[in-house]
Amino acid sequence: MNNVENLDKSLSECFRVTKPGAQLVITMNLPDTFIEFYTIFRQTLTEMKLEQYLKNINDHIFHKRKSLDFWQKVLKANGFSIKAEYLDTFKYRFTNGTSLLNYSTFKIYFLDGWKNCVEATHLTAVFEKLEASLNSYASKNRGIELTVPFVCFDLRRD
Repeated sequence: MNNVENLDKSLSECFRVTKPGAQLVITMNLPDTFIEFYTIFRQTLTEMKLEQYLKNINDHIFHKRKSLDFWQKVLKANGFSIKAEYLDTFKYRFTNGTSLLNYSTFKIYFLDGWKNCVEATHLTAVFEKLEASLNSYASKNRGIELTVPFVCFDLRRD
C-alpha cells in the first residue's frame, strides 16, 4: 500500500469491493526501510556541503513510508478493524554500492526517487560520491545489507 498513488482512493476501493466481515490482508514498508542507504546518502550530502537536500530525502521517505501509527489510524478511518498486525523485517544484501545502484529492481522503482532528491546540477557528482561511499562501506563491512521493516495487517471490513 505504500506505493499506491492515491491512498484514500485505494482504501475506498478496497472497502467498496469487500463485503461486511470480509478479510483483507495488506502489507507496507515502514519509515526505516533502507535506513543504511539513507544514512550514507545523508553523510554524502553533508560531506559535499549540500545539506539543503537533506529535507528532500526526509520528504521522499515520508511520501513512501508512513509510520505504524499512521497506518492504524487511516485503516480504521476507512472502515476496517485491525484483527492482528505482524511486524517483521527482511534484508537485501549487496557485495558493494555499484551492485546496489545497478540492481534492476532499484533502478526501476527507487533510483529516480533518490535522484529527485538532488538538483540536476549536482546529480552526477552526488551519485559518484554516493557510490564511492557505499563501496567504501561495503569493503569495510563485507557488503551492504539494507533492512526493510514492514507490517502486515489482518483486517476485517466492519
